[in-house]
Amino acid sequence: MKIRQIKAFLAIVSTGGVRPAAKKLCLTPSTVAKSIGQLESDLGAPLFERSALNLRLNAADPPSSSSSRAAFSQTAELSALVEEPLFEVDHGIVAAPGHPVLAPDADLKTVFAQSEWLTTVQDEGFLLEKLGGLGISPERVTLCDFFGIDALKGRNDALTLSPLSVIEDSLYAGRLDALHPALFPLSPLTVSFFHRKAVEPSPPADFMRYALRLAFAQWMAAKPRRFIRARWRPTRSLMFLGINSTFETIFKRNGNKFQLT
Repeated sequence: MKIRQIKAFLAIVSTGGVRPAAKKLCLTPSTVAKSIGQLESDLGAPLFERSALNLRLNAADPPSSSSSRAAFSQTAELSALVEEPLFEVDHGIVAAPGHPVLAPDADLKTVFAQSEWLTTVQDEGFLLEKLGGLGISPERVTLCDFFGIDALKGRNDALTLSPLSVIEDSLYAGRLDALHPALFPLSPLTVSFFHRKAVEPSPPADFMRYALRLAFAQWMAAKPRRFIRARWRPTRSLMFLGINSTFETIFKRNGNKFQLT
């Protein structure tokens, strides 16, 4: 089960249809429908009752078969989740410095069609769908066993999709540049914390959420970040509060190990 499938499921539950869910998630309807189809295939049973107007959660009566009962249980669990976004990262096209796509007067459609695209099995469908929406059928698409940004090493003729924050990473300094996000707009990638409705997170989960926020706030304070934004309102106290006191209220030391208090 993938995070994007959970997000698609929750969006359809809250909006009642694929199109409004796609609008809410800043995705295409076919991407949302594909995520739901994959989720239903993984669970072995339909999650929604479909009509010409909308989708209704298929949870009126507990099903009889074991596979359907499992899907029914999963549906109930998914419906009880709440997404709490922590931060988001701009998503777009990266290439080696000097690639024609980065030229101020570039004919982007022509460059997109003629360039080689590096992608993974998981992202190939999304890439082709976005290019197809612009009427572009790329001449070359190469599937990689690892991230496209790493496959770009030493390549000046290829493009890939990536979190745009990588161009500010010292690991890729001087190796990558990004097309301005407005020229190929994609919905940002979101790092989120999921928890059950009306249920307080366990101490370890609450500590993890706090630690992520603290680490992110300190990282953002180190230097300006062009492509990353907090989805909650960081406070000054959070940015400078130490983590040890919070840790020690949740865990206790037992020799060289820590246990829940």
